[in-house]
Amino acid sequence: ISFENCQRAGLFLICGDTGAGKTTIFDGIAFALYDAASTEVRKPENLHSDYVEEKAMSKVRLLFSHKGEQYQVTRTFNLNRKHEALLECPDKSVLTGKKGSEPEAAGYSGA
Repeated sequence: ISFENCQRAGLFLICGDTGAGKTTIFDGIAFALYDAASTEVRKPENLHSDYVEEKAMSKVRLLFSHKGEQYQVTRTFNLNRKHEALLECPDKSVLTGKKGSEPEAAGYSGA
């Protein structure tokens, strides 16, 4: 999902019917950045599809910009919580590890 057209407005709404996938969007963003679902009620284990084997790897990828620089976070995982996180920075450096992709690791604090 590209939100590029929404940035001009500064604020936008994600809306839809119950079950349409709004929370899934936020879960993907939160999981990519923080290794957590978007709410405390939802557990990261529930982000893995029920229709694939437990050993099968799932992947979430988030591209975002901060201060005009492009970053990409990729997190792979399975139900056994075996996973890897990669943060690709604008200078082409790559941070790895479970906590390595958190925005603070790249100097992004939301300010």
